[in-house]
Amino acid sequence: MYGDSSTSHIPAHESTAVAAPFQA
Repeated sequence: MYGDSSTSHIPAHESTAVAAPFQA
């Protein structure tokens, strides 16, 4: 979603929770 290889393998609902602290 964010083009981040770290979250690309994580399900959509998971990647949102994981990407939030990264974007914040």
